[in-house]
Amino acid sequence: MLKDYEYCDFDTIKEDWNEYEIEDGSILHIKFVMVKIVRTKIPGGSGGYNYAFNNTNVVGVHSPKIRKPETRKYYPDELKNSIIKTDMKYKVKKEVWNKYRIKKDRTEILVKLVITDIQKSDKYDEYGDPHYLIRTQPVFKGNPPRKQ
Repeated sequence: MLKDYEYCDFDTIKEDWNEYEIEDGSILHIKFVMVKIVRTKIPGGSGGYNYAFNNTNVVGVHSPKIRKPETRKYYPDELKNSIIKTDMKYKVKKEVWNKYRIKKDRTEILVKLVITDIQKSDKYDEYGDPHYLIRTQPVFKGNPPRKQ
């Protein structure tokens, strides 16, 4: 129930870009962005709180093989139906833990975004870079405030 939760004001300590090289030579930049943190008002059995997060990902692609730019915007279903390559391989060039601190009690929340799947579309964006469908999963760690 919403009444059992409270919004947590937080500071963004570190929010950086992850970078991957996709098998077709494109470089994928992706950033996890925290939008909202809420937690239970009453601590659980172990004394900790349960948290819920609202976030978004920001994605950029730099392709070595730029095509003619397409001015048309595509709906998600159109991109899903235009997949030409699934389970694309990639190399991690840079993967970071983002860090947020809850203002009220200084609890630290660490988040690392993990790619679970990359699929390539036959569609291109307004810069001539290919569209990819990227599935990700955030991994969370919490550090309670340090006793002073």
